[in-house]
Amino acid sequence: MIAMKNILIYFDYPITSIQGGTEQASFLLARLLVRQGFRIIFLSLHPFKEKNNEFLQYSLPDSEYLFSRRNADFTEKLCDEQNINFILNEGAASDSSFFFSHAHLNTKPPSFPLLTSPSGKDLIISCPSFPHPGTHG
Repeated sequence: MIAMKNILIYFDYPITSIQGGTEQASFLLARLLVRQGFRIIFLSLHPFKEKNNEFLQYSLPDSEYLFSRRNADFTEKLCDEQNINFILNEGAASDSSFFFSHAHLNTKPPSFPLLTSPSGKDLIISCPSFPHPGTHG
């Protein structure tokens, strides 16, 4: 029997099916992944106003500063309690890519910048909307 994989999807704003391009695309992706046997959990920097009934959703405790120790502690605890295997970072800035890295968080999913993992196991997927400094295209 294959163990269920748990994916944490992060975006700065709450992920919903009815607003925003990234938010709607993430919601649709989450539905597709559930049909493929994944368990999806949403995390946002800013608090959500409406609860969705399809997915667990959490907001970071300090919406003013992503890099606060409270946010890091909250995320580490959430990843541990929910047995997160993958983090899909859809944050719009390279800051969130660093936030989810092992240089900042002490989480069990290894951090890899691409979609492939050398071990073939858990990874963090980062999808910034623009190239990282020092990269092209």
